[in-house]
Amino acid sequence: MTLLLVTAVVSGLLVPRLTQQWQDHQQALDTGRYFAGRVARTVGEIFVATQIAQSPFGESQSQEEFDNAYKHWEVESAVLGAELRAYYRAESLPQAWDQCYRLTTAYYAQAGIPNPTRRASYLQEVHDDLDLPDNVDLADIGVLRATILRKRDQVIREVIDSAMK
Repeated sequence: MTLLLVTAVVSGLLVPRLTQQWQDHQQALDTGRYFAGRVARTVGEIFVATQIAQSPFGESQSQEEFDNAYKHWEVESAVLGAELRAYYRAESLPQAWDQCYRLTTAYYAQAGIPNPTRRASYLQEVHDDLDLPDNVDLADIGVLRATILRKRDQVIREVIDSAMK
């Protein structure tokens, strides 16, 4: 009788709790992978559009297509930022995304702001706002590209490692 009672308690209380914990963990992993993919894709799309515009073969992309890529970037990055704030507890994650957003938008500005004085002023403003070290020259496209990729990877790591709300 005691064995029957213990079996009933274990199967009635413990098994559902363990199953629920496993399902919650699996859902958190799936959500993390989803958001990591969104971050990579969202940054990648504007990155590619900007690279095409900056390449000598940029004629394959019209100004309208480049402008549309920027509009898409603005909308997607705003939605993604809101979702990261809604899903994750870590304060550092939305901040990291905001920095990634600013840097990636600066990358677009390299090709999207034709006036060199305005472009330099904008890049300096981003540099100062993000409190970047003096040796990080956002006007150097290679430095900017590497800085964006590091920040994007940081956001992805934080998405994977952070607890959900």
